[in-house]
Amino acid sequence: MTILISNIYIIKINRWFPSQAKITLITYSTLLLYLSITGGNTNNGFLWSFSLPLFSIILFGTRYGLTYSLIYLFLFTATLFLPFNWNDAATLALAIKIKSILIFIGISVISYGYEYSKSKITTELENKFLNSLNEKKLKDDFISKLSHQIRTPLNNLMVISNLLSETDMDEKQKDMLETIQASTNNLVNVVNNISKVSSIDYV
Repeated sequence: MTILISNIYIIKINRWFPSQAKITLITYSTLLLYLSITGGNTNNGFLWSFSLPLFSIILFGTRYGLTYSLIYLFLFTATLFLPFNWNDAATLALAIKIKSILIFIGISVISYGYEYSKSKITTELENKFLNSLNEKKLKDDFISKLSHQIRTPLNNLMVISNLLSETDMDEKQKDMLETIQASTNNLVNVVNNISKVSSIDYV
């Protein structure tokens, strides 16, 4: 039993779906039906069947897991009511049989609700993550284009101001040129800082 449960957990983690999962679940179901029919060592082997919907829904998801649980419920109900000599489950009281079926259905509903909620939350988180990646890409593209559009005229200003600084100018003209150069350098620093901040926001 422990080995089967371990296999189910490993299959769920590694997402081995088609063959390994089905083989494991069929083997587990066969063992549960055997325990239900023979009663096991304590004649309460049918109680192990309550674990089937939990494992099947967690392993296969809400759709296929619930379908498999309903198939097993049909087989489990058959073991409770078919009056064969080798079927110990058929000797149980009617009240116990009905309660067992209701408990099985209840566990199936709870397992379905849990897996459905988990799947929904996971999908929402994945969508939020993808949206954040798209927003980051749009922001990076916008800042990249904006930086390029701003840097081009700034570079032109810097080149022209450097060329002008090599010409003969009076003091007033030199002061004005230095103001232009300082303002240009400040704008370049502002653009660089914006690019750095935008990259830090999504690290």
